[in-house]
Amino acid sequence: MNKKIGFIFIVFFILLSSILSAQNKIKLRFSPAPGETLSYKVESLIKSDASNLFGNDMSMNASSSGDINLFVERLTANNIYTKLTSDDLLVTIQSPSNTSSFNLATVEGKAVNIVFNRTGKVDEIKNLNALKKQNLMNFSIIQVIRNYFPTFPDKPVGIGDSWSDNNRMSVPFQGMNVEVLLITTYTLDSIVNSQAGQEASVSVEYIVSLQGTRQFGQGRAELSGKGSGSGYLHFLVSKGYFTEYNISYEIEASVDVKSKDQTVLKIPVQLSATASLLKY
Repeated sequence: MNKKIGFIFIVFFILLSSILSAQNKIKLRFSPAPGETLSYKVESLIKSDASNLFGNDMSMNASSSGDINLFVERLTANNIYTKLTSDDLLVTIQSPSNTSSFNLATVEGKAVNIVFNRTGKVDEIKNLNALKKQNLMNFSIIQVIRNYFPTFPDKPVGIGDSWSDNNRMSVPFQGMNVEVLLITTYTLDSIVNSQAGQEASVSVEYIVSLQGTRQFGQGRAELSGKGSGSGYLHFLVSKGYFTEYNISYEIEASVDVKSKDQTVLKIPVQLSATASLLKY
């Protein structure tokens, strides 16, 4: 009889623990209110340091700074329908021999239609003719949305819970079209009550890999590398949007110059990147 009572108590405490654990979980869903405009200050910097065969500096920096605005039109059970506008997003490309700048913006009176799902991922983009002519560096406002916006969990999470996302992006480098794979792991660290409402603090970790190839004459150059990084995210639970997102990572890479599949030269390359989105 005592064994049966003990077993019942064990089952009871397991059930109670499960109930309390479920009660402590929150939904970090992208769900801003219809009619709200989310305005973010964008800052990013990508740096590469390398030298060529003759010891010449091949370093290049690419930075962006400006604002983007997302007007929330309507919500459904699974999607958020928004209109994207930007008055001025300045992009600067700097190399040892040249510096060029250009502005990314939407045409006055027009907006790009973007549909997000509840995890913050882009499901659909329409009306791209609302963008002013983009630049030759394969960089656009749409890339900011696709590559720099955080991803939220598809189920409730508690303190210490994690979720992940894989993101691929294309970055130009020394005439190459470099493919970057970014594996991101988010972990809910804390939930606090602030004047703006319940706020979740999330830590972010990154694993980065890249590769690219460029043909020249009878040979080719192959870029490959790996790295890691970290960041943080602040999310207003009651409002359904993030207020700040910061990331940074570093990559150790090399360019292998090959002729007939034989490596004739290996050039070390160091890459670093930082990006931030701050709601104002």
